[in-house]
Amino acid sequence: MIFEDDDTLRMYVEESLEHLSDIESDLLAIEEAGLENGEELINNVFRAAHSIKGGAGFMGLTTIKELSHNLENALNMMRNGELHPTPPVISTLLAAFDKLTELINNIENSNDVEITPFVEDLIAIDRLPETPIPSPPSESDPLAAFNINKDDLGKFLRQGKYIYRLSYDLQRDIIDQGKVVNEIINALNSSGMILDSTDPVAPPDAQGNRPFLIIFASIIEPDIAPLLAELDESAVEDLTPLLGTGHDEEAVVEEEEITVEAIALEPFSAPPVQEPLKQSNPPVAPQ
Repeated sequence: MIFEDDDTLRMYVEESLEHLSDIESDLLAIEEAGLENGEELINNVFRAAHSIKGGAGFMGLTTIKELSHNLENALNMMRNGELHPTPPVISTLLAAFDKLTELINNIENSNDVEITPFVEDLIAIDRLPETPIPSPPSESDPLAAFNINKDDLGKFLRQGKYIYRLSYDLQRDIIDQGKVVNEIINALNSSGMILDSTDPVAPPDAQGNRPFLIIFASIIEPDIAPLLAELDESAVEDLTPLLGTGHDEEAVVEEEEITVEAIALEPFSAPPVQEPLKQSNPPVAPQ
């Protein structure tokens, strides 16, 4: 039975949400820092789960207590050096904390919510496989990292668009600049179209870099593209001359409308704003 003192319940919700406010950034920082350098952050996240569990027990919030208890156990394993903050581990913790936040935001009905999948994932968290570091794309093929049809790229070229390969580093170019991936996506889609990208949450490579690569089509010219992408010129590659169809300002636009499936970026994707791709033929002068 849920504790019926409205003021006490409201205070518990406010305090719990405050504990949870920095959890996502703390967990991502723990993944980056590792066990040796992330000890203080691990303790912060552990204390958040511990505090939420203690209050839930007093308030009769059985579902919240069970989930936070299992989060506490997983984080205690990390504190003791028994669990490494690998990408699968951090993803599991993030999903469970997201569910915990959802429960607290709907606290009156929280005891009726099914959380078995989250609890089972937390119990088995020390048996998750390591995520292999992906092999770097071939330097000889700038499209090797992407699943994209070169014929579709040719259609964009014939429309007078440039094709760019944008090379972001998730940490250096986005997180350290106080940005999120959605901001980058929205800015680019306002001036062109993202045709494909690599996974923005892939683990760091062997050198500790976190590449986030994008194929981008736009009428923006090469000298302006780095400013739009907010990247150094060396990170913006104009693929137009390499794709077998030169950029021709007099090119005839095909009469079909081209649709390119937008990339899927979870949980931080934004639907692209698609600019018109179809142009009308000029009027024919009367004979």
